[in-house]
Amino acid sequence: MLSRTGQHSILKRASCLFLRSSGLNSRPCISVVATHRLSAWCPTTRSLSFAQPLWTRCYSTNDISNSHLEDKTPIKSDNEESIFEAVRKLENDSFSNVPTYSTAELNALLETLAQKGEAARAQRLFKAFFQNDKYSPTLVTYTYLMLAYINDGNYQMAMDIYYELRDRHEPDESIATPKTVVLDSTLYLTLINALTHHSVSTSPRESDSSGNSYAYTVEDGPDELYNIDGTSQPLLLTALTLFNDMRQLSIKPNADTYIAMLQACGKYEDEYVLEQIHKLIRMDIYFDPTIAVYRALMNAYSQVDNCQQVLEIFDLLPVSSIGNDMVSVALKSCLKNGQAYKAPHVWHSLETIGFTPTSEHVRMYLEALCRSSQGLEIALDLMETIGSSLGDKKPHLEEATVDRLIQYAHTKGESEEKLADIAAWK
Repeated sequence: MLSRTGQHSILKRASCLFLRSSGLNSRPCISVVATHRLSAWCPTTRSLSFAQPLWTRCYSTNDISNSHLEDKTPIKSDNEESIFEAVRKLENDSFSNVPTYSTAELNALLETLAQKGEAARAQRLFKAFFQNDKYSPTLVTYTYLMLAYINDGNYQMAMDIYYELRDRHEPDESIATPKTVVLDSTLYLTLINALTHHSVSTSPRESDSSGNSYAYTVEDGPDELYNIDGTSQPLLLTALTLFNDMRQLSIKPNADTYIAMLQACGKYEDEYVLEQIHKLIRMDIYFDPTIAVYRALMNAYSQVDNCQQVLEIFDLLPVSSIGNDMVSVALKSCLKNGQAYKAPHVWHSLETIGFTPTSEHVRMYLEALCRSSQGLEIALDLMETIGSSLGDKKPHLEEATVDRLIQYAHTKGESEEKLADIAAWK
């Protein structure tokens, strides 16, 4: 087992993934027990300095005014101006007539700057207020600073802060010191969302000038990195590295963390990372997948064109968890991935459990049946059986599909009335 210093050295190699790309779409909500006093981050030396502890207190989301997105009230512009006027005074070593602000007010402004990607201003505020003994930065403070750098495209700086905090992670309060910090799953979810919820204009190979990308595999220990061929999106691989970091620190991922990674895999159409996350879900003895996790899994596999995995997951779902959205994903996957012949399997499963399909399900199933000549007869029988019950809710099929059905029915010698009924599905 490597020492923390050795682990840190290995992990630093993965930070090359942060060299380019940009974006941020998440609002952090951190809860941490702080038995420490963190001093300011120094961008020159890229390190954190620690002052003596002033007190022990519990920091939570209540320490940040309106930190939740739903309840967020933007900081007033005049308050922002007054705070930066104080910043200018503090930068000039002028401590006279500087108003007193709460840590919550400063964190709220840091959040605003993080969302705008104004890392330089965030760093100025951070350095001016949190280098003296009057203000104590919380883990929330450092989270907003990291997010500001991420949104500014400076991933290396954000990760340098993260690695410093990680090296001081100590969940055991009995051996905690003033220099230790407690990281949690919410912090990792925040960083993962920040990395993966944005558009990337450059290709993976263009984004990594070294030509190599690094990520943990599920079976790896902390000192083993797997060098892949560079076809994966670098920021997604970095998110995977953070995700595996949680495991090494014994921080249990929750459903939201798994869903964030699965959605990112689907977004970037990365089957390699998706398989890693799926393995972790199966191996996690402390985690029971929720319906939302199963849905995210099916969506992700559909987006990487793996219909077989979509249907395998669908078959394993408890009957009570099968809803309209799950059925839609399964049928859509059959249509999208050129495996329309598998759609009858889904339909028969629905009939077995007595599931009532929607008109949209009927449409997708009919479209799938009509992709092969063997399914045309089944499609006509279904249209005749279910058409009257749907009435005005009858779905509209693609024109080419209806034309093919009409042509097939005509060769069978069907009546004009029957052909008109088929034409009504356009």
